[in-house]
Amino acid sequence: TSRSEGAYWRYEETIRRWVSDLGTLVMGCGCIFVVRRELFQELRVDEGEDFALPLRAARLGYRTKYVRDAVVYERVAETPDGLFRTKVRIISKDFKTLLRYYDLLNPFRHRGVAMGLWCHKLLRWTTPFLLSLLLIAGGILAMGSTFWFLATLLQVLFCVFALLIRGSHSSNSGWWAFPYHFFVIQSAAALGMIRSCSYSPRGEG
Repeated sequence: TSRSEGAYWRYEETIRRWVSDLGTLVMGCGCIFVVRRELFQELRVDEGEDFALPLRAARLGYRTKYVRDAVVYERVAETPDGLFRTKVRIISKDFKTLLRYYDLLNPFRHRGVAMGLWCHKLLRWTTPFLLSLLLIAGGILAMGSTFWFLATLLQVLFCVFALLIRGSHSSNSGWWAFPYHFFVIQSAAALGMIRSCSYSPRGEG
């Protein structure tokens, strides 16, 4: 799990560097980021600071930049269950935060910020729902198309393979870990988005 999550973060950091170079980075890194004192505001209990504060800054016309020389070491989840719980918690908070800043999704008003939110966050979180629709549509189209039959079969085999290696020794090393890691992340994204629509912290409506 930790090896797969480490590979994910190398991929994520590459995207953040590229997006930052375009001036459209929409979030910070929770374990190490800095915000101007005058831009800081008290957070709600169901907000993630590394997402809410950059979005507030974007509303005021400021940018969030990726600093390549900043270095931090963070212990990641070492088990699939731990990773799943962490991702559900983060995504449920961040999606609820995005709903409060929905105006930033308008590309005609916010351009780069909106593009970053759509491509880097929203489409990623909705991937499990999009894949489910693809599976259903592929199953229907497979009845009259060899291409869609093979494409749907590959998608099903990928899911079955990810579930079969759960808990096996082979899931802890090499490329075998990635299919199950992908499956855990997508499941957490789906549950996190669903939970964010129903979760209400104590003392709030």
